[in-house]
Amino acid sequence: MQLNANSTLNLFSSDGILLVRSPAIGPMIGRDFSGSPNFQRFKEGVSGTFVGTATTDGVQRLYAYDRIEEVPLILSFTLSTDDFLSTWRRRALVLGLATIALCGAVIALTFLFRGELERRESLQVELERMATTDALTGMANRRSFDTSLAREWRRAQRVGAPIALLMIDADHFKAYNDRHGHTRGDAVLQRVAAAIESELRRPGDQAARRGGEEFVVLLPDTGASGARIRAERIRRAVSALDISHAGSPHARITVSVGVAALIPKEGVAAVSLIEAADQSLYRAKASGRDRVSAA
Repeated sequence: MQLNANSTLNLFSSDGILLVRSPAIGPMIGRDFSGSPNFQRFKEGVSGTFVGTATTDGVQRLYAYDRIEEVPLILSFTLSTDDFLSTWRRRALVLGLATIALCGAVIALTFLFRGELERRESLQVELERMATTDALTGMANRRSFDTSLAREWRRAQRVGAPIALLMIDADHFKAYNDRHGHTRGDAVLQRVAAAIESELRRPGDQAARRGGEEFVVLLPDTGASGARIRAERIRRAVSALDISHAGSPHARITVSVGVAALIPKEGVAAVSLIEAADQSLYRAKASGRDRVSAA
C-alpha cells in the first residue's frame, strides 16, 4: 500500500504490541505501546476516530481504528493532519483570496456607483436650477415665477389672503444699450436685480426677471399699502446705484414700478393680477418714469 510520508497503517495485538507497521520501521516492531495515550483511546470502543500526537515522532495525526475481536487484533490507520488539511487549506486560501477580491470589487463598485449617483444628483440639481434661474442675474426666471404665482394664488384663494405684484421696468434701457453696448447693459441689469432683491424682506417674497429689462416681484400676504411701500423702496434702491445714463432725463438708471394687490376670488385667474400690475406700470411710465403707480 502506498502511503504519504506521515501516514501509517498499524496492526496491534489487543495488549498493545505492535505487530505490523507500514511503512516499516524495524526497531518499532514488537514494541509495547499499551501505555501510550493513543493506544488507551483504542480501548474505548470497537472502532472510532480521534486526533492525537504520536509518541514516536511527535506528529499530530488523525487516527482511525477498528478492533478485530475474532483474532483479537487492533487495526489503525493514521493520517497527518497537515496532509489531511493541506487540500482544505489550499482551497480555503483560494476561496479566501477570491472572497477578498470579490469584496474589494463590490466595495469599489459601490463607491463607483455612489459617485455616479452623486454626480447625477448634482447634475439634476444643476439642471433644475438652470431651468428655473435667469442666467444673467441669478434671479428666478419667468417659468419659476409663473409656478410660484400659481401656487400662491391658489393659497390666497383658499385662505382669503391678499397677494401683491410689482411690475418693474428699467427706464430708457434701450437707449443705454445702444450707447454703451450689451456688455455694460448686462452689468447694469445685474446691479438692478441685486438692488431689487436687497429689498425683499420675507422668505415668501420672490423677485424674477421676466425678460429684457423687465422684472417682477411677488409679495404674498401683502395688501396695496404694503406693496406700494415696498415698490418705493425698490425704486429708491435702484436710483441710489447712481449709474450714469445720458439717454435718460434723470441722467441715471432708474426704474418705473407698477403695483397691483387684491384678494383672489373664486373663478378669477392669476392673469388678472398681472394685467393690473402691467396697467399700473404703463401709467408710471406715462407719468414721467422713475416713479411708482398703483392700481
